[in-house]
This record gives sequence, C-alpha cells and structure tokens, in this order.
Amino acid sequence: MPKNFTLQWCMSSGGKWLMKYFKRIPGFIQINKKIGNFPNIHQVFYMSTLMKHYPEMKFVHLVRDGIDSVFGRIHANHGDDIFVPLDYDFNSKTWNALEKYERYAYVWKWMMEEAIKCRDNERYYEVRYEDILLKPKETIDKMFGFLEIDNDEIKKEIINSIKLDGLNRHKHYEKEKINKVMNIIKDIRKEVGYNELEK
Repeated sequence: MPKNFTLQWCMSSGGKWLMKYFKRIPGFIQINKKIGNFPNIHQVFYMSTLMKHYPEMKFVHLVRDGIDSVFGRIHANHGDDIFVPLDYDFNSKTWNALEKYERYAYVWKWMMEEAIKCRDNERYYEVRYEDILLKPKETIDKMFGFLEIDNDEIKKEIINSIKLDGLNRHKHYEKEKINKVMNIIKDIRKEVGYNELEK
C-alpha cells in the first residue's frame, strides 16, 4: 500500500487545523503546492481524478456536516471566493442572484457528490470533523491506522488542541436560512450519512 498521503477537505471542515499536524508526519504531501495555488476545498471537485493522477498516495477526506460547513464559512467571514466547475449547469445570472449561504450550500452538495464516488477506493478514507471532536481517540486511532502511522506524540497534540465551539454552528442562524440550506443539501447530506437535524 502507498506510504505517501494527503489531506483534502470541504469548506470550513477543520482542514487547516489538521493540516498543521499532518505536515509534520513523514510521507505527507500537500497536493495544491504541487499543482499550483489551488485551494484544497476546490480539489474535492476532482477527487477521483486526483486519485488516478497520484496512484501511490492515500487520501484522507475530512468531512463536516453540510449545514455547519456552510454556516461555519459564514461565521469565519470568508470572502465569496467559491469556484464552480464549468461543467455545472449554473449561469452567472442565476448564480449571482443567490445569497452567499445558498452558493456555499450548492458547492458543498457538489463536492460531496464527487467525493463519495471514491468510497470504493481502498486508498480513500473519509473522516468526520464531528467524530474527531466528540470521539477523538477512537477516530484518530482509526485514521492513523489507515495511514499506517505510529506517532503518539502528534495524536496527543491533535487531541489536546480540540475545541468544541464549532459544533452545531447552524443553531446561531435564522431558521429561514437553515431551511433554505437544508433544501439544497438534504439528499446528499443523507447519503453522506448525516441524520436529521434536531428540532
């Protein structure tokens, strides 16, 4: 099995936080530094293509519930720098008429539709942001097991750096906005494996 590995993530999924620890592990390769300054969140659109291009590499995909990924990005006050592949049927007028959180919702939806195509590949590993926060030791042990990495020091550092304030980010926003986002992502969100929102 490949010894090199990389980390991919969707919007506001904790990727930058986890990346700083992964960078210290031998075998880690940051793909966007090899193919130009191309943000990792956009690479998820092309996950299956990247896996073919890098056959000697394992891919860890950090996933966050779409409803919190969208509002987490709003909370972080990110600019409207979302890239949409040309093969998606959205003309600029329709796209620009959407609210920012609606655009983020469509992007999360499209990214996850592409990412789940990789689930049957033995070099692909999907890990939930929420599981790292709520079940850190179990989740990190499994992830490091997949990567065949034995590094208790970095495991401990990751666990000690965990903060729970990112959970249920959507609860800080208006119900109307939450409902609009859910209408966009509900089908793929269920397929990814997230349950119904608490009432």
